[in-house]
Amino acid sequence: MSQTRYSSPFRERVRDALRRRLHPKTNLRANVLAYTLQISEATIWNLYSANGEPSGRVLDKLVEFFGADFLHEVFGGPGIHVLDPRDARKAAHLQRIAELKAELEAMG
Repeated sequence: MSQTRYSSPFRERVRDALRRRLHPKTNLRANVLAYTLQISEATIWNLYSANGEPSGRVLDKLVEFFGADFLHEVFGGPGIHVLDPRDARKAAHLQRIAELKAELEAMG
């Protein structure tokens, strides 16, 4: 059974964003990320290989850890239209979460 059969643009964007941030491109390893985020290493590897989509909780943890750049890579960034309406809703909510987090951090 081919992995591409179950592939989706969203899964591929998550995979690509993770691959840019994990070993061998950086010193960050999947097991360290999993431990830090308190999620299973299997979850990280599933996302890394585009075998699954992150739950809202996992995606929130990834965005919190990596920052808004991760969010923009996955959802296309502000001003770019996402074709799947479900992805567009997720992007809007996650964008707002990132904005509120930045506001809170600015308040000290």
